[in-house]
Amino acid sequence: MLKELGDWDLLPIYAKIAEMIREEIRNGNFKPGAQLPTEEELCRLYNVSRGTIQKALGLLVSEGIISRRRGIGSFVNNHREKISARSIGVILPYMKYMGSDLLLGIEKAIRSYGYRLLFFSSDGDVKLEIEIIDRLIHSDISGIILYSLEGEYEDRGIKALLASKKPFVLIDRYLPHLNTSWVVSDNYTGGYRMTEYLIKKGHSRIGFVIYSEEYYEVTSVRDRKLGYLNAMERYELSPIIIESYPPMPPKNELELKETFNSLMEEIIENVKKEDLTAIFGINDVTSVRIMRALSDIGYKIPEDVSVAGFDCMKLLRDIGINLTSVYQDFFNMGFEAGKLILEKIQNPNLADKRISIPIEIKEGNTVRSFRKEVVRKGLVGSV
Repeated sequence: MLKELGDWDLLPIYAKIAEMIREEIRNGNFKPGAQLPTEEELCRLYNVSRGTIQKALGLLVSEGIISRRRGIGSFVNNHREKISARSIGVILPYMKYMGSDLLLGIEKAIRSYGYRLLFFSSDGDVKLEIEIIDRLIHSDISGIILYSLEGEYEDRGIKALLASKKPFVLIDRYLPHLNTSWVVSDNYTGGYRMTEYLIKKGHSRIGFVIYSEEYYEVTSVRDRKLGYLNAMERYELSPIIIESYPPMPPKNELELKETFNSLMEEIIENVKKEDLTAIFGINDVTSVRIMRALSDIGYKIPEDVSVAGFDCMKLLRDIGINLTSVYQDFFNMGFEAGKLILEKIQNPNLADKRISIPIEIKEGNTVRSFRKEVVRKGLVGSV
């Protein structure tokens, strides 16, 4: 039986160590300008290897939280200091799942050009995101890379960026009604190819499950869904979409949990009613939670129901979950965004660029062949 996985469970060890150090800094145990314990002391404190500590400290450096001085040690940065030029501000809604790879990719792209990365978290709050954007617009920061929470109905932050003429690049998602530069995964192809993969495994009753903490459909979700729909249409199969969006921004974690529990009940009913043989989740976290919900009522994965995801989170494999999934290269997404923001800084009149990062299908052990032959367009072909 799958155990319930929270956000903390899904973090790699070095990211957990980094978060514990962040918490010490937030609590004032490590004050601005203070020196952190040595790597050897941190190894003993957290009972992990030196390599893990070095990765955790490297992540904190990439976020601008600490600085490392060769031969001396690591020091907490003073964020009350004026934001300097030759800095790139990176705004993410959260660090979980993919944030560290994005930051490492961005940092690699800008480091050799003498730019410093400053990380800001909007903590999943669109109002806080807008406040951070406003602060950076009125600073000397050279450019901004933004993973935005904004959508069609709330775009004040991005419109403010456009009006300010400050160089910026969107990552992961974009706003189709605004002309901007962006770097995203090829979500449409990912949705299409995973659906086609399931069809070629013999599945025809394939449910596409969307669970969102946001109350609108962002472009990454929209494009994955469109890929699913077009694949089902091409193979002349009926789409089965199960989706849930909060009616408004939820006020607390309890409302999110109630929304999620309601969705799980709907999925289980659809598995029974629609006789689904495969489920394609909008992302890996949703897919793993679906697996747990089905496991709790006696379904075996993949013997009874096949499950596929989107993200291909390495840390799931690290904890023994080998989910068949669409691989997103977050490091390369960050690297390309870093290169693009440098281009925009050097050439303010650069035309908008749109970069799509290729995806891959990574096979795990959560999808089985439903039969040996599949019918496509009236032709029988072997799988």
